[in-house]
Amino acid sequence: GPVMLRLAGEIADIAHMASLFLSVDHQRENMAFIHDGMARAGRQARDVEIDLSLTVSISRSRDQARRAAKRTAAQTILWMAGAERYSQKRTEWTRPAQLDVPDSVIEALSTRWDMWNEPALPDELATLISDDVLNQFAVAGEPAECTQHIRELRSALPEVTGFRIKLPPPIGPEAYERYEETITLTGEVIASLRAAGDQ
Repeated sequence: GPVMLRLAGEIADIAHMASLFLSVDHQRENMAFIHDGMARAGRQARDVEIDLSLTVSISRSRDQARRAAKRTAAQTILWMAGAERYSQKRTEWTRPAQLDVPDSVIEALSTRWDMWNEPALPDELATLISDDVLNQFAVAGEPAECTQHIRELRSALPEVTGFRIKLPPPIGPEAYERYEETITLTGEVIASLRAAGDQ
């Protein structure tokens, strides 16, 4: 929240924006709080690293990558909407104005899935998360698509000094193979970004 982000700007070496909500406007608001703290302490931009967490799900199969990302997206939707059992207790929390998820989806996720005890997101709930909604919460798809999405985020948020990658949890009988593929292809995406001069 704003208090923690301001404090990070004031005293921290690294301010980590860990919400996994990729709205550029929302993250600019977060960075404004960090910069407020920096100004309060008389610090410069070079004094603080600003990291942004991304859910990244990459596969040669676009459908597989995007389906895997929907579990983490569903969790993030519930956190950002203040709609799961722990975030409901955050009395100071305000749902971001940029959160563009239908109330019917939030209601279905919060009442028909126990994210803390059910490892997999049921298929009938996954289908409610459209491509437009998923793109707010994940970099997901084939390698070229993911490379482009990260490049766009980097361009839109130049103050971000690094990305922290969160992979979808491995679930199911082919979990290891899929996880291995995601890690390998993530390395290829990073190499591609570096080769093109994206740091």
